[in-house]
Amino acid sequence: MNRRIPMVFTAVLFVAGFCYAQGDAQKDQQALQGTWKVTKVVSAGKAQPEDLVKQITVLFEGDKVTVKLAADVLSESSFKLDAAKNPKQIDATSLTGPDKAQKKMSIYELNGDELKLCHFIGDEGLKKRPASFDDDKTEPTSTMYLQRQKK
Repeated sequence: MNRRIPMVFTAVLFVAGFCYAQGDAQKDQQALQGTWKVTKVVSAGKAQPEDLVKQITVLFEGDKVTVKLAADVLSESSFKLDAAKNPKQIDATSLTGPDKAQKKMSIYELNGDELKLCHFIGDEGLKKRPASFDDDKTEPTSTMYLQRQKK
């Protein structure tokens, strides 16, 4: 009977850790809700034109994310967070268009009303995710900086 105590203790720690990680993901998902304005995009180490970037908004509603350029919808996706990873991970699965059902693997950093998202450019983003926000030094990534819009 004493041999079961370590096994039970390990199982309890695992379940507690899983629930804590799920709680962090739910807390982050709730914190993402609303409209975000893109303030800067850096792709393959180069800042994208400011006049274009300022037209991009991102709307998080429930587990859906919509990206717009001015009034035009560029993409609609479902998303899932893993806040237990370092850096935190976000996977977005396209719901429409030619990329339907494809999953883009990204990382994110949420700091109050500031959000940073990063993924590999092109098909690489479907196969792997950046290990850090500095991966652009070795492989081309795209990093988007966003600011929450006040209601």
